[in-house]
Amino acid sequence: MNDSAIINIISSIYSKAVIFFASIFILFSILFFTLLHGIVIHELHLPSVKIKELYIKWDEKFIISIEDARIFTDKTYKRNKPFDLQTTLAYTTDLYDYFKKIDIKHLYYKDITASIKYAQNTDGFVKIESKFILLDGSIYIDENNIYLQVAKLRYYPFNISAKGYILFDKSNKSIETDLDTSMLNEAFFTLHTKLKSNTLHFKTSFKKKVEHPKRILNVLSLPNSIRYWAIDAYTTSGVDVKEFQGEINIKEPQKSIVNIYARGTAHNVCYKYNKKIEPVCTSTAELEFKHGILSIRPKNATSYGFNLQRSYLTIDLTKMKEMLTLYLRFDHGKLDKNILHILKTYHIDVPLLQT
Repeated sequence: MNDSAIINIISSIYSKAVIFFASIFILFSILFFTLLHGIVIHELHLPSVKIKELYIKWDEKFIISIEDARIFTDKTYKRNKPFDLQTTLAYTTDLYDYFKKIDIKHLYYKDITASIKYAQNTDGFVKIESKFILLDGSIYIDENNIYLQVAKLRYYPFNISAKGYILFDKSNKSIETDLDTSMLNEAFFTLHTKLKSNTLHFKTSFKKKVEHPKRILNVLSLPNSIRYWAIDAYTTSGVDVKEFQGEINIKEPQKSIVNIYARGTAHNVCYKYNKKIEPVCTSTAELEFKHGILSIRPKNATSYGFNLQRSYLTIDLTKMKEMLTLYLRFDHGKLDKNILHILKTYHIDVPLLQT
């Protein structure tokens, strides 16, 4: 191959390269200047997403407005990775770096409808509604945090209402809440939570006595072993909850029972520690749940007409089958037919009867 042929090849490659890069430059210039003035796309179809009336503009950062967006479930899609809090927070707070304004008037996904408006350095709003939940509040995003001021939060299956704030903290990779909450119009409390990594820390401050605790516990999916002691074994005129706090591993919540602490006072209580025996009744009983063990210490308790002042009961819920420990002290008791019946129930036969 002579020199002139090589020069012609190089010249041809060079000219084509110049044309290519010039075309790219012109294309991006047109796109850039178009975005400076704004562009409207009346309808856009993407995999699993359909958008109507999309407006995009560049003003140092992106400005996006959407009249209607519908997200469809891709039946072939399978989630290979579990939900990751840190990654989600990073993506969400990155909105501050790339978007100056986002306005989505109608967003649909399954039975969920939503409206979202975000504008940099000013309050926006978010509204989400489905057959299970309603969230209505204002939103503010800076470079490290997302602040959600909750005006109205409803969770219909448990009849929960709440208002307060939720903070998404990118620097600490956590979510914090402070919510004034009511459940079934029965329990009224402030809920403080912090979710970091896979651990949810929570603490409650109850504002008044819970007069019908069974209504609260009945909506929870309690195991049968716990359900008896939590709902069926007693009657009461109400419980003053003095402390309720702890931490839960969201990946293994069933193992978190030992990390929950609760303390309170039950009023006008009658509880059956055995279905074959007369219940113990008391004006008040001190309750404590610690390390998975429920302790009941009655005050001025009676059963079968005897005073049981120094008696107590513990129920260990950490075992495969709950274990009950009962300490009965009958002041001035005697081996009458009632006491013998109690002993016989636990397979203790005493060949003696006092009259």
